[in-house]
Amino acid sequence: MSNINSLEQRWQQLFSKGYNTSIVQQHFDKITTYYNEAHRYYHTLKHIEACLKHFDEVSEQIDEPESFELALWYHDVIYSTRRKDNEKQSANLAEQCLQQINYPSNQIATVKRLINITAHPSPVHSEDEKLMVDIDLSILGAPTDIFMNYERNVRSEFRWVPNLIYKIERKKVLESFIKEENIYKTNYFKDKLEKNARSNIQKLIKSL
Repeated sequence: MSNINSLEQRWQQLFSKGYNTSIVQQHFDKITTYYNEAHRYYHTLKHIEACLKHFDEVSEQIDEPESFELALWYHDVIYSTRRKDNEKQSANLAEQCLQQINYPSNQIATVKRLINITAHPSPVHSEDEKLMVDIDLSILGAPTDIFMNYERNVRSEFRWVPNLIYKIERKKVLESFIKEENIYKTNYFKDKLEKNARSNIQKLIKSL
């Protein structure tokens, strides 16, 4: 379970100066409603909480940390395994919500850009983009028991897909990561997670 009170406090701190606190609260409630949808098992507030912990580890390396953090909050706000445009729709919703909060338009554009590059695979160029993708994929390099729980949760989100088809398609996704020269694009996450991510993925591929 995620710590909802801690997350709410953190959200409010992002808009502590000059924003309408009532509207800010409304959008936190809106976000939590999405992330608590019944069909979600991995793409929940717990995932956002994990991403924010990684963000805190590398925030000093990030050029636009406030926009980056908001992109993390919104990057999976729209999520359905039956659609192909989750990231685009999440970016669009982020734009609508942040406009209602009167967030600066140039920073909204950054938020949208960072959300959209979490559609895998996407070309990444700036260090912020690389860190965004690495944080989103950090679960791949988690301790094996946590990684396998993630895999079970992903399967639950695709429970409508027949088992044989799921295994074939899942294997394709996993092999696409293994074929990359580096799963992680930044030195920080390469050093921290690359070896374990490759081990986790290779074990899972063999089990499928």
